[in-house]
Amino acid sequence: YRPAGDLAEDVKKHKQRNWASLHRRLGRQYRPENPDLPTLQPWRNTTKPPADQFIFARNPFYHRIDEKGQQLPYLDEVVIGLGSTSLIPSKAGTGESDLQARYLRFDNYTFLRANADKYKFNVLLWETAKGAQIALFPNLIVNDLEWRKLFRDVRVRRALSLAIDRDEINQAVYFGLAKPSNNTVLSNSPLFKEEYQTKWVQYDLEMSNKLLDEAGLTKRDSDGFRLLADGRLAEIIVETAGESTE
Repeated sequence: YRPAGDLAEDVKKHKQRNWASLHRRLGRQYRPENPDLPTLQPWRNTTKPPADQFIFARNPFYHRIDEKGQQLPYLDEVVIGLGSTSLIPSKAGTGESDLQARYLRFDNYTFLRANADKYKFNVLLWETAKGAQIALFPNLIVNDLEWRKLFRDVRVRRALSLAIDRDEINQAVYFGLAKPSNNTVLSNSPLFKEEYQTKWVQYDLEMSNKLLDEAGLTKRDSDGFRLLADGRLAEIIVETAGESTE
């Protein structure tokens, strides 16, 4: 409830389009760009942007306690430095960070482990809250009616699964540390069933080809590649967001 003139000055000062954009910027709870914004989070930002380093002070009114009745958080101050995402693994791997998880990829693992003893830090592998690191999702409503029919045939989907050598991927990409499985709920979930995790995950090209034959994909070109019913090459296009190096 401020005069329009005062708001216009602040909009111009913060280089926003209008007062609504300014309100969103200064009121975002999970992007604490406004040190004056009240918060229920464990720490509150004390640094006004722009800055290369942000200092978060312990919120004395934080509403949670541990099992011994001690108020959380334990740390009085957290210092967060900004940097290029490409430099974060290098900085973490040379001991410049007390705690780092974001922007560390699995292909940084060997580099981090190699430097752990020298720079006195620990490298931990956290269990992710998803059923698979990589999964293929056939589009059951694809515009191409021929492919829609095939993808809705469970034999085709099972054949695709059987044609994936998960053990080889595990060794080549995850250094043997992963567990080949289906994309399903985690084993500690009450909804978990072992068959959901293990069925149709073995690498079996003979069974895969048999299922494709049963689904009607029996025609092949001169190079041995399967053809669709209309004569087109049975070629699957896989789209990915592209951020992951895996």
